[in-house]
Amino acid sequence: MKQYLISVIFLILFFFRKKPKCFWSVSKVGSVYKINRKLEGPLTVGLFGASFLGFDYLRSKPNLKHDEILHLNADDIWWFDRPATRQDVSFRHKAHDISDFFLNSSIILPGFLALDNTIRKDWLDLLILYAESHAINTDFYLLTSSFIYRTRPFNYNPEVPLEEN
Repeated sequence: MKQYLISVIFLILFFFRKKPKCFWSVSKVGSVYKINRKLEGPLTVGLFGASFLGFDYLRSKPNLKHDEILHLNADDIWWFDRPATRQDVSFRHKAHDISDFFLNSSIILPGFLALDNTIRKDWLDLLILYAESHAINTDFYLLTSSFIYRTRPFNYNPEVPLEEN
């Protein structure tokens, strides 16, 4: 309890401290981003390389066997995932297309920042930050999905054709 109280006091002091005036003003000279291009550029490329290796590893994971699929029971999974076991199977391809549209749009949309004259001077720093955050998120996804063996809730739906599980 004492640690909890100390943590709450620390958070209150941290979030409600008085910020210096320079914190609120943005300098008109130079970039507001502190990017070490010589370090973060190759690091980002390396992270994307790890992503490609991770996708290869993820594709090589074994599929569910026929008898494993037949023994799947929606009551055996967490309550939060159960609605996925009752989704309309005929909508799955359209849902996949909608998801891909928004995913691909989210990758392209930051490029529109280059249309703003005030941001354009920082385009390389922003590109490095964006690519780095994208690569880190992709690698975290691959780490969790590659090494945690979990059947997707949609596979528990008895109406899904066996060849698609």
